[in-house]
Amino acid sequence: MSIVLKKIELSNFSDISFDIKINEECTTLYSKFSGEYKPGSLGNKDGLFMFSKLTSTYFIYETIVNLIIDLSELKYSEGNTLLKSLNFFAEIGRDQEEKEKQIFVLVSKTNRDRIESVLNLIEDGHYIIFDTVELALEAAEENTKEYLDL
Repeated sequence: MSIVLKKIELSNFSDISFDIKINEECTTLYSKFSGEYKPGSLGNKDGLFMFSKLTSTYFIYETIVNLIIDLSELKYSEGNTLLKSLNFFAEIGRDQEEKEKQIFVLVSKTNRDRIESVLNLIEDGHYIIFDTVELALEAAEENTKEYLDL
């Protein structure tokens, strides 16, 4: 028996596109996900793809206090795997302080109700919903000051 290995390309598992940025102080991570999140269990790979992008970036920049997840251009109807990203700090948190870090979620008029519906599944969610990037960035800046006692 011979083991054959093939190259893995995570981007082949999902049609979701992403754009991830970080501020100069490395305290706020901004992630924008666009495209169509497949409904139900068909979207599991979409959700895991999104989560993997957030996770790899987060662990490279350990100083992150806030996470902005911009879903304003995501077509979303249903699928619970999205919760891994929306409940990111609770998923990856190594201690209580990390688990309670703030997540700012940007939505659109077309997906707001669906995103809010899935967010309601999180018992102790540390998230705030916003309609604009500017408002989320302002809230993140204020949250950083509070977090760092500035």
